[in-house]
Amino acid sequence: MEKAFVKGEKVTLDFEGIEGITQSFGDEIIGIFIRLKGKDFIKENVSLKNANNNIRIILNIVTKYSSKAVA
Repeated sequence: MEKAFVKGEKVTLDFEGIEGITQSFGDEIIGIFIRLKGKDFIKENVSLKNANNNIRIILNIVTKYSSKAVA
């Protein structure tokens, strides 16, 4: 993802066939970038595909605590 961002590219995270993720995995794929670049940057440059409700819940939790770490 970092290489894509440096090139000015947007990223799509495709969760096809994945039923769930851990909070630590969510932090590694989203949380670190929120702390580095901010929540708005991630909202504009990362999209989700095939993410079920369980995955979205975890990513929302990660987004909330990562955003607070920046503030």
